[in-house]
Amino acid sequence: MRKRIADAREKMAVGCLVGALFQTNLYAFFIGAVLMGLCLFLTGRIER
Repeated sequence: MRKRIADAREKMAVGCLVGALFQTNLYAFFIGAVLMGLCLFLTGRIER
């Protein structure tokens, strides 16, 4: 269970880095944020 949370945090960090690369493209940044949120939401559902 803890490992999944750590994996989700790693994905978030990667997403943040990718978002920083595409910072000029706000649309891509928004999509990345939504995908990160979905990832965390789904991992939370799976743990329950």
